[in-house]
Amino acid sequence: MTRSNNQISYLFILTIITLIINKLPLAESEATLYEILIEDEFAPGSLPMNITCQAGGKLIAADSIRTGETMRFSYYFETSHGAPYKVKCIFVIGIRTTSYVMFDYFRDAVGGRCKEEVCNWSGMEEGLYLYYDNLYRLIYPW
Repeated sequence: MTRSNNQISYLFILTIITLIINKLPLAESEATLYEILIEDEFAPGSLPMNITCQAGGKLIAADSIRTGETMRFSYYFETSHGAPYKVKCIFVIGIRTTSYVMFDYFRDAVGGRCKEEVCNWSGMEEGLYLYYDNLYRLIYPW
């Protein structure tokens, strides 16, 4: 009886340890750095824009930048049922929402970079360009 109780206690402790380890955040290298560069070819430095980014319904980044400036933020991607949350960024000029971007995160063998073929832009007008290494460039064509 005692041996069986010891085995049950041992399994219980292992289960608790496993649950705790699974809840720990990943190493800092698991976070992904994003850069959003707002570029206006005709009036650099003007056009202030508010940008907010959300993932899983939580605000993860917010900034107000002008054209020619870069917004940087890093985000550790939590998962829901094994699928990464989408990151949605909303660009607002004044009181008008211009457009938004949604992109998915998939790790690759080279260290978790978000590559062009797996970062999908949605709802954006013409003039938006996507670059490798998590640099997003929004160019106003007027």
